[in-house]
Amino acid sequence: MKQATGPEHDRGLTLRFRAGGKHFAFSLTAVEAVAGYAMLQEFTEHAAPPEHGAFAGWLGYRGAQVPVFDLGLFFGGEPTPLLLSSRIMLFTRLHDASQRVGLLAAEITDTKQESELQDAELLQPEPVLRELLGETP
Repeated sequence: MKQATGPEHDRGLTLRFRAGGKHFAFSLTAVEAVAGYAMLQEFTEHAAPPEHGAFAGWLGYRGAQVPVFDLGLFFGGEPTPLLLSSRIMLFTRLHDASQRVGLLAAEITDTKQESELQDAELLQPEPVLRELLGETP
């Protein structure tokens, strides 16, 4: 029997993480990619840094500079610890497929079915991204 793969199989799967001492999750279909923790640039000559206090730096990804925000700072005021499980989740904006945003968080190690989240809050990425980028809804 062939095992299901692709977007239909991923429906209901979430990527769980920890930020600000709490557990959260995003739908796996909303996450474009997950990158290991990388050294971030403090500035870029091509764009001004976002003004949000959770801005962590710029990540070079596929030839573009991607702003990265620390979800530990965003949700709890504490920077994300630099652990092997600390990763950068990359999202493509809904209204502009050419714009990517990275979110740094800890304990990104596995996926869970939405029904198995129990202690994690399921988040929609677009409202979080809008707030971090200073956009009004």
